[in-house]
Amino acid sequence: GKSDLTIKNFRNSAFNRFELEIPIEKDVAPEDVIYFLSLMNANFLFSIDKTCYIFYFKKYIIVLYSFTLNNKEYKILEIELRQADFNLISEAEDLLSELTGFSKSSRIKESKFQIIKKALNI
Repeated sequence: GKSDLTIKNFRNSAFNRFELEIPIEKDVAPEDVIYFLSLMNANFLFSIDKTCYIFYFKKYIIVLYSFTLNNKEYKILEIELRQADFNLISEAEDLLSELTGFSKSSRIKESKFQIIKKALNI
């Protein structure tokens, strides 16, 4: 499968975030990437298995992430806009409000990285 290395900044707001994705050839082992980054003085913090389901809509993409940490299952829905129209977030949330257990008011204030770090006490 296709892999990439994503470099993110640490802004608190998702609207003020920068991400750089670097594609990695499929025959490159993850261990080789980790070793290369360690040569650049990067510290390896953790590894988790994460499943993601990607649903394409005309105006946005909805991604369902699922992972388990410390015997607790996390399910996170992420809305990625195809255009800079923040009304689309409400539109997608209205669509998702039909789901049991989904609430517009339960927006995540942390990134997946921050959630995982906190759960692992790093």
